[in-house]
Amino acid sequence: VVDAALINTILSSGTARANATSVTVGQVRIFASPKSAWEVTTAGTTAAAQPTITGKAVGQTVTDGTAVFTRIL
Repeated sequence: VVDAALINTILSSGTARANATSVTVGQVRIFASPKSAWEVTTAGTTAAAQPTITGKAVGQTVTDGTAVFTRIL
């Protein structure tokens, strides 16, 4: 059972992804478009702009600058 209120709380209160920012493994960032939660799986520095994440499902990854994120929500 999916708790929509819990999902909205996570997406509303999480730390937003920021441009050109150092991230470490295990941190969670909220990407803006589409709004979704991503965990850092390879540490690095994010790019100057958010990468395209449209169509990425939970469990898929995206490279953002030198960091790699895995979608968790």
